Amino acid sequence: MNRTALWKHLRTVTSLICGMYALALLLYLATRFLPFARPWWLAFVDNFMTWYFLPVLVLLPLALLVRAKRGVLLLLPLLVIGLL
Repeated sequence: MNRTALWKHLRTVTSLICGMYALALLLYLATRFLPFARPWWLAFVDNFMTWYFLPVLVLLPLALLVRAKRGVLLLLPLLVIGLL
């Protein structure tokens, strides 16, 4: 496997990981603001909310390093939400 193909695979895997993480975090944030009573497990998960944005600090530089444009575009809104 040549070097270009390796970078392409690394870029694809990084974009896939960023996409799955972004989707999971957005689903969590959507369920957090539901108007009806929340189940106990969702209230428990809310205790650790600040830790859920920690992977953005690792994935964003990794996506920038391998030039995964989709990964960066998926993580930037999460970074803004996390900072707010």
